[in-house]
Amino acid sequence: MIKEKYTQLSLALQFGGINRIVFYQIIFILTLFINSCNSNHNKEITSQDINTIKNDIKRYEVIIRTNELEKLESIFTDDIVFIRPYNDNIIGIDSLLKIHYSGLPDFPGFWKSADEIYGHGDVAYTFGNYGFSEGEPAGKYMEIRIKQTDGSWPISRLIWNENSPN
Repeated sequence: MIKEKYTQLSLALQFGGINRIVFYQIIFILTLFINSCNSNHNKEITSQDINTIKNDIKRYEVIIRTNELEKLESIFTDDIVFIRPYNDNIIGIDSLLKIHYSGLPDFPGFWKSADEIYGHGDVAYTFGNYGFSEGEPAGKYMEIRIKQTDGSWPISRLIWNENSPN
């Protein structure tokens, strides 16, 4: 009886392949991070910043669609942490590029939505869906972006998961 209730509770807590409690802890930590990173943290990002991030997302789509991986370096910070489902984290731009250069398949239909962009000061987050062809999303993602002195917003932290495992 107890094992059955535990199984029901465990199944009820599953949320896109990640436990709900862990998901909410991640959101809480991201919120604290955004609110404490900068002395300008009370200043919301501008519409120009949001447009820069949206343009970056479109540029990322084109890079992945056309397999121009040498342009990926400008999308991420040097200390990128990429948290992937079912795999170890990728830490650092060199490690990320090594994975991409190791022979990933072409994704000519890749797309990425920006369902939510929000931030304060020099820190922003982006949340959305992604897919490999038109239609249903293949999964969801969340990014933390750090504004650079040149006005760019590269991705510093990236978390993504699939809607259904392979």
